[in-house]
Amino acid sequence: MSCKTGGAVDRWHNRCRDWLAEWLAQFPGVMPVTEQEEPRWFNPAMRKQHAILDIRLRDRKGRLTYVDVVFASVFTLTPIKSLARAASDGVAANDAVLGKRRRYPSAKHPAAGLVPFAVEAHGRPSPEALAFLKAMCRLGTPDRDAILRRARRDLSVITQSRLGDLLLSSEAPYLPP
Repeated sequence: MSCKTGGAVDRWHNRCRDWLAEWLAQFPGVMPVTEQEEPRWFNPAMRKQHAILDIRLRDRKGRLTYVDVVFASVFTLTPIKSLARAASDGVAANDAVLGKRRRYPSAKHPAAGLVPFAVEAHGRPSPEALAFLKAMCRLGTPDRDAILRRARRDLSVITQSRLGDLLLSSEAPYLPP
């Protein structure tokens, strides 16, 4: 779930990013743009040389907002963290949110908002991700509940398809006798 070899991790991350950008574009006045570099969040201490965030848009209040999608797994290289994540629901997503906030501190770009759109490997969206979906689909929107249910379903399908793809890729190939 975290191995970068073969491109599956990036492919499913990008599928979720593209779905979210398309979902956001359905709302009047919301024009999401994907893969946007933000020089104010460049950190020379990080191995990555650029701060490229998944989506840039103006939120419902007109504020410049960046959204960065991340899938979070219970597994880490630190056994104590893995145990903590496995013991309580939402810990992996919360750790991912905190990681994004450390990487993109608000003090470096106070004019912009950051939404760490974290989804746990088995499908639980972070409270921040759910709050963002609800905020973008504001009260009074016709069929708001149906739109939000469909968003949760679509996000679940992406996540479960990702899991299926990862499980199938880990199987030994079938060789007929």
